[in-house]
This record gives sequence, structure tokens and C-alpha cells, in this order.
Amino acid sequence: MRVLVLVFALMITKNTFAEIYKWVDEYGVTHYSERAPVGIKVKSIKFENEDKNFKEEVDKTDETQKLSKGLTNLIMKDYGNAEELDCQKAVDNGNYSLDVMQENIRRSLKNGYITREKYEKGSAAFDELRITLATDKCENSSDEWKKYYLCLTNSMNTIFSCANKYLK
Repeated sequence: MRVLVLVFALMITKNTFAEIYKWVDEYGVTHYSERAPVGIKVKSIKFENEDKNFKEEVDKTDETQKLSKGLTNLIMKDYGNAEELDCQKAVDNGNYSLDVMQENIRRSLKNGYITREKYEKGSAAFDELRITLATDKCENSSDEWKKYYLCLTNSMNTIFSCANKYLK
């Protein structure tokens, strides 16, 4: 069930932004964001319709694949576990990941980029993950669950990367 929750969360993620900005920094690293940085030349990538097709001046297929892969990699990137378990921090970090995703799908619903049905499925998937977040569960955890909470203690990780790694 948790794997299905993660897969659904990633499907929602790829379709949550009404507009994405792409730019290359001074080190040659390509970035994608829902907010354009100030004072930097950016390319705007917009959703064309309900099918979530991208419309841009450059090769649509290549850019869509790069963007999708980039967003998935960002969400699923493993930054390693914290050395010391901090249950409150782990729970806070997990809730923050879910809150950000919940807000993104809420905006997508409001702006007509996803249906009410997809929004409700996404919310239910996030609720399924939110159940795993409790300080008492963390404090009494062992084995893979303890590793899951150690992963969440690292603020760089998302709940999706930690759940994918330890709650299969």
C-alpha cells in the first residue's frame, strides 16, 4: 500500500505546477522552480491543458521528460540518514513534506490543473503517510522504522524518499 501511495504522490507531483521556471546558474547547474528567481534569465514552462502537456519554444518532448525526471529526482533524492535520532524533528520534517505537497495539489485543483477526484486521491495518499508520523511511534521504533525516522531527521530528505527507502 505504501508503494502505491508513493507512486500516486509522484504522479500528482508531476502535474501540480501551473507554471515552472527553468534557469542555469553561474556553475552551469540547471534549476526548476515554481517561482522565477529575481534578476536571472529564465524559461517559462506552462501547462497547456487538462492533459498536462507542456508548451514551450524548445523541444516539448525532451523538456517534459527532463522536467518530470528532475522533479522526481528532487523529491526522491536520498541525502542519507541523520547520525542521531530526533523524533520531534523527524515528525516535523515529514509533516512539512506532506504540507508542501498538499498545498501544491490544492493550488492545482483551484487552478483547474487536476480534477476533484485526483485531489481527493492525493489527499488520501498523503493522509496514509501522515499516519506514520508520531513522536511516540518514533521513540519506540526499531529496525527499518528507526531507519525511516533517522532518514526523516535529516531535513534535506522528503517523506517520500524515506518511505520509499524503508517502508516498502
